[in-house]
Amino acid sequence: MARYPGRKPERYNRGLAERCLRYARRIIEWVKEEAAKS
Repeated sequence: MARYPGRKPERYNRGLAERCLRYARRIIEWVKEEAAKS
């Protein structure tokens, strides 16, 4: 993964991880709803 100059990797990685978790939770909820329908 590219490291941008002037940015702290740990802050960048933390923000990215939080965003990934948010999307993951949204996908899990969607999967549960789809499973309940079928």
